[in-house]
Amino acid sequence: QEAQQIDEITTDLLSLAEIEMNYAEIPKEEIRLDELLWDIKEEFKKRFPNGSEIEIKFIYLPEDPSHLIINADRHLLLSAFLNIVKNASKFSDNKPIIISLESTDEFSVIKIEDKGIGVAEEDLKHIFTPFYRAKNAREYQGHGLGLSLAEKVFKLYHASIKVVSNVGEGSTFIINLPVCKF
Repeated sequence: QEAQQIDEITTDLLSLAEIEMNYAEIPKEEIRLDELLWDIKEEFKKRFPNGSEIEIKFIYLPEDPSHLIINADRHLLLSAFLNIVKNASKFSDNKPIIISLESTDEFSVIKIEDKGIGVAEEDLKHIFTPFYRAKNAREYQGHGLGLSLAEKVFKLYHASIKVVSNVGEGSTFIINLPVCKF
């Protein structure tokens, strides 16, 4: 178990370094965000078969499906979302998670909502800092790199990420991704 944790830390640190050093060389492809949500759910179940159930909701999808497309590296984007979903599952003791998508002509908004332990107001400003662990999260296994990795990936694609949270009620991660212009 310790060897697995060291492997995860090493992999995450290498990913952080690679993102910062080689952004121009990272391959990009057209990715439909509605399809990506299904990939996130499938990959999460594959990696964590005893993890949370995931419900996917489409709040609003544009008539033009090209407004759901972003140019990104599928592996990096999937990894970023999986880090958030993995945390949502872990910190909610495997309670169901809701992933929703709402898209406009300019942005697609993906929300990942859990009913977990939540994050205290004083910890919210630090949760994207590498190795930071909120006080109420320290009893859970982890190393504090997943959210910083996710934030860096989203920034690569000019996306923003914020968190709304209440201790004892859960957290919602809100990612705003600009859509491609064709």
